[in-house]
Amino acid sequence: MSGDGVPQAALIVTHTPSRVVPGKKLDIPFHGLVLGGPGTDFEVDGARATGSRVEIRWVGPAAGAGPEWQADGVGRVAVNWNMTTRRMLNSGDELRVVDTFFRFLCGRDLQDRYYETIYHMTILDMPTGLANVRYLNEMLEREMQRRARSPARARLAVVSLQLGPPTESTLHTSHDVVRALAESVRNGMPRDWLAARAGELEVVVVAPETSREALDHRAQEWLQAREPGAPAMKIGVAEFGGVVQDALTLLAAARAEAGRRGSG
Repeated sequence: MSGDGVPQAALIVTHTPSRVVPGKKLDIPFHGLVLGGPGTDFEVDGARATGSRVEIRWVGPAAGAGPEWQADGVGRVAVNWNMTTRRMLNSGDELRVVDTFFRFLCGRDLQDRYYETIYHMTILDMPTGLANVRYLNEMLEREMQRRARSPARARLAVVSLQLGPPTESTLHTSHDVVRALAESVRNGMPRDWLAARAGELEVVVVAPETSREALDHRAQEWLQAREPGAPAMKIGVAEFGGVVQDALTLLAAARAEAGRRGSG
């Protein structure tokens, strides 16, 4: 608690197209914090052009409830991917203003949650919740080194899912279309598989102990399950073995096949 009885709260910048370094911590004072265009407490890239603005303020505990913070927004403002004009906030909620993402934290464990958020940022693509490129490359290298040492040469396949750009008839940014695909991919995906955002409009799925044919079949299911009007998607699959002996070659092979097969 602060000296005036208001619990400590902060926003952590987790992703931004601006020059602000992700991980920046914005403490929220008792009188509130305003994010948006010029003249606000924190200027968000694109907020002025889209008329986007959000105020985070303390509204006090509800009867019989714990402490409460409230977000009042206009324009392209969302909490946990739901566009909103007013929303009560819980510690850990994701706040989005245009294409800048924040993690809202409050409570006695704020500092611990801050360090936890920073750790997640080293392995995750925060807008989509998928693994990031760094984690993908490290995981692939470990898996391929293990298989290179194994006489049995257990199977390992990857698929590159490459999306076309979003249109006005679908969702409005690359984050939205990749997240929609991520939700489809994660639904029913085996627990030992890994899905990662490998590019602005690319998701890569790593499938241990899986053949190229089986992974291609699963990718076709993901393609068919997508919502009508979703952007076109290219699919390319590659398998460890033969001339494909390292992570970069494996990913390149999958991407090259996606280019040859075209969009679905």
